[in-house]
Amino acid sequence: MKHKNSQIFQAIKLKHMGFTPTQISEELRVSRTTINHWLTKAEMKGVKWEDIRENSADELVKLLFGHREVNNWLRVPNWLAVATKMTEPGQTLKQCHQDYLSSIPQGSGLPYSSFCEGYRKFVKENPSKTKSLIIHQAYQPGQALLIDYSGDGLTVLEKADGQEIKEVKKQLFVACMGFSGYVVAVLTPRQTRKDWLYAIDKSFEVLGKVPEEIVLDNSTSLVLKADKFDAELCKELKEFCDHYEVSAHAVAPGRPTFKAGVERSVGIIQQEIKKRLLHLPPLTAQGAEVLLDEVCKDINSRKLSELYETSREERFRMELAYMHKLPAIRYSTGKIIGRFKVSKEDQVRIKGLRYNVEYGNAGEYTDVVFFEKDNEFAFFLHKSGREIGRSKCRRHVDGHEPSDPNKVAPEIRYLAEGRDELIKDLGTRYGQNVEEMCRKIAKKNNSNSVTHLRGIFSYGQKAKDNAFEVMDRTARLLLSQPELPTFQQFRNTFERLARDQGLELIGRSTKKRISAATQLEFEEISNVRGAAHYAKQGAARAKAIKDTK
Repeated sequence: MKHKNSQIFQAIKLKHMGFTPTQISEELRVSRTTINHWLTKAEMKGVKWEDIRENSADELVKLLFGHREVNNWLRVPNWLAVATKMTEPGQTLKQCHQDYLSSIPQGSGLPYSSFCEGYRKFVKENPSKTKSLIIHQAYQPGQALLIDYSGDGLTVLEKADGQEIKEVKKQLFVACMGFSGYVVAVLTPRQTRKDWLYAIDKSFEVLGKVPEEIVLDNSTSLVLKADKFDAELCKELKEFCDHYEVSAHAVAPGRPTFKAGVERSVGIIQQEIKKRLLHLPPLTAQGAEVLLDEVCKDINSRKLSELYETSREERFRMELAYMHKLPAIRYSTGKIIGRFKVSKEDQVRIKGLRYNVEYGNAGEYTDVVFFEKDNEFAFFLHKSGREIGRSKCRRHVDGHEPSDPNKVAPEIRYLAEGRDELIKDLGTRYGQNVEEMCRKIAKKNNSNSVTHLRGIFSYGQKAKDNAFEVMDRTARLLLSQPELPTFQQFRNTFERLARDQGLELIGRSTKKRISAATQLEFEEISNVRGAAHYAKQGAARAKAIKDTK
């Protein structure tokens, strides 16, 4: 900083009064090294307080240092240039001080503490040159989500096409709630329109609810024409906002401070990431996502300041009550082609072709979305919006989609398996003897081998907890006989062993013959033809014959 000539005068006076250099330093707020330099110079020149008490401070400086003034010792920074540089994104006083020292001769620069004090003094004394108009932004709970991309990004390790690992720079998307300051970070490959919409959708998923509006800058991916009052948004963003019942607002061009909350959050997240990366090896994409989750969780759990005893997370819980729920079906870039009913075979029929969906949704209605880029259908339950299947679009030449055992429930998966899969599955469940028995029953000349193997499966399910023991005994008995076993022999042997153990085969179907004298009562069935129907029909026929005669 600029040392005034009067400070040298005061230093010699205080020395005469008995103050130590340390006390003088604290009193004048000048470094002790500088105080010692002044006092040493006065001692070398033989200057005493009695001789100079009537002189002015300027005369004292000339007496000690000649015609050179104290201000000429140090190169004073151009504070206006420093203040202008501090408006650049990511710029700090520490960096400005280093640039200042590198531009002047060594030993003629201010120390960092003096540099900071001089800068603050300049800013305080020249508000018109260093400060622009500031608008205090106050958002209501649940009102706005501020979004932006970080300029730095995050470098991760990924495998290339040739399985070669290389460094790839991912883009860092940051979202911040206007009221609570709750932050969310998402990694995307680039900053295309699709990446923006994916990141916003992911932010809604993390938040669990949807705010009233989205505040963004004038990114060319989302804003077609920037305007101070009414920017023109792209069609995809409008459709996205209509789907989630949220409005979007782009700030005035060149005014990123109008969404200062997210700008500040971007800086905080970048600093936290840099600190943690110093102690971590190169990250994979999955490791980078884990790091972001930890950083956001740490930031959201901190106390905001000494004035606020709450954290971002606590304030966010308060504004959750003012946000509306996510829709049942999430936003997608595909086109909804219609609503279809799931058949009892857990399939959906589209243009004459059947597509498989997840087991257990027969009778439900599903919304089918077609993704033209991937040439595939996605199936979403109409009530809950849960995805229950995704299949490639098929042609009539390809036929129906083949059965996928992974989409069938475990208890009936055997109905979708082939001969070899059934034999292997039965062996896994009931042991090697059963597998060998099944292999002999499903011999090559057995055209109903798959049906017989499924029947063996169903018998195992009917026996429930005792299935393994009965199945193993049945297999050993059939394998001990000289001829090849048949399914009829398996069925008779299995039922006999089950009866000997007192087991009741749950679910076994039985046929019952209805006697002629049995009286049946039908309710709300209009097409049942009973005795009255035939009597009436016979009377009508007899009348018709009589009339013809």
